[in-house]
Order: sequence, then C-alpha cells, then structure tokens
Amino acid sequence: MNCLASTFKYTLGKPFIAKNLTRAMASFTPDTYKTLVVHVPKQFVVHVELNRPDKLNAMNHTMWLEIGECFDSLSENEECRVIVLSAAGKIFTAGLDLSGMLSLGQEIAEQEDVARKSKILRKLITTYQKSISSLERCPKPVISAVHGACIGGGMSLITAADIRYATKDAWFTLKEVDIGLTADVGALQRLPRIIGNQSLLKSKLLWNGPNSKIKTSLEWS
Repeated sequence: MNCLASTFKYTLGKPFIAKNLTRAMASFTPDTYKTLVVHVPKQFVVHVELNRPDKLNAMNHTMWLEIGECFDSLSENEECRVIVLSAAGKIFTAGLDLSGMLSLGQEIAEQEDVARKSKILRKLITTYQKSISSLERCPKPVISAVHGACIGGGMSLITAADIRYATKDAWFTLKEVDIGLTADVGALQRLPRIIGNQSLLKSKLLWNGPNSKIKTSLEWS
C-alpha cells in the first residue's frame, strides 16, 4: 500500500506537473510577426503584445492583418486556453497609422468612378473588420490590458475582447469624429453593449470625441 501511495504521489505530484509543463511549453512554438510579440508566460496562457513602441503602436496595414492571423491561429491551438492582449511602450495604441493611408488615398484618387472608389474602401474596411472580429470569434477567453492612451482602432480592438482591464492612467477616445471619419471597424456596434447606455455614448464620446479617463469610464458603465 505504501509503495502504491508513493507511486501515485510521484506520478501526480510536482515531478509529473513539471514534466508535462515542460512538454507543453516545448510543443507550443508561437508564430512570429512583424508588429506583434507572442510568448507563453505560463502553461496554456498566451500573451500577445502590440509591438510598435517607436510608433506608439499605431496600427499600420501589417498590424491589422497580423492581429487577425494571430487570433485565428490561437483559436485552433490546443495549447492555448486563454489570451492576454497588451502593448509595449508608453501607451496601448495611437490608433490608425495615418501615414500608411497615403498610398490608399493615391489609389482611390486614380479612380474617376465613385463606385470604384467605394469598392476599394469597402474591401479594406471589410478586411479590417474581420481582423478585429477575430478576437470576438476566438473560443478562448481574451483579456485586454490597457495602459496609457487607447485611441480609435484601439477602442475597436479592446471592445472585441471578452474582458478589459486598465491602469489608472488609461484613457480612451474615438478620434475619427475629429477628422470627419466613422469608427467603422466595430467600436460603434460593441461599445453600447459594453457601456449599457447608448444615448450617453453618442453624446459624450462619439459625437464630441472627448478623452475619457478611466474614472469617467467606470462612472459611465
């Protein structure tokens, strides 16, 4: 009996757990990306980090595509059971990288027909929407951890997550209203459900575009 108990304890105890943890970590090699860093801090936990700190994590075309690729891949990975999304550098994200939109503007300007211009825009917007929605489609819990500024596209990104945590210095804004654009990649659809007050959302955040501090956000919700 003592021999059996000793064997059972060893098999299911720390040596067994350590052995299987090492095996799990070794079998999970995260994909590499240009704008994201993916690593495994703990068994079954995957940390995805926006990684353009020199550009304030502005979301260029490559990042938009890689977000979708990353979360679609993790959705199918059996060694991933929960995902934490954060960002490197001083802030979470400055939102859309406007410098990357110059080439898009040139492409649209080359078209004389309004319908063809719209077709180009629709294709790009649909691609970005699908990328953001990859967080929502993911069957694993997605937790966003926000620090500093979370602007524009960053709002769409975190609203697609299941849980949102923020530091005391975090602030949120949809800057599209300031430049005559519509936040069309998910924030407008998801924010009312998260905040629970559509009228307040429209009057305080969507139409006027103020910077919402974390304390104000808590009061709104």
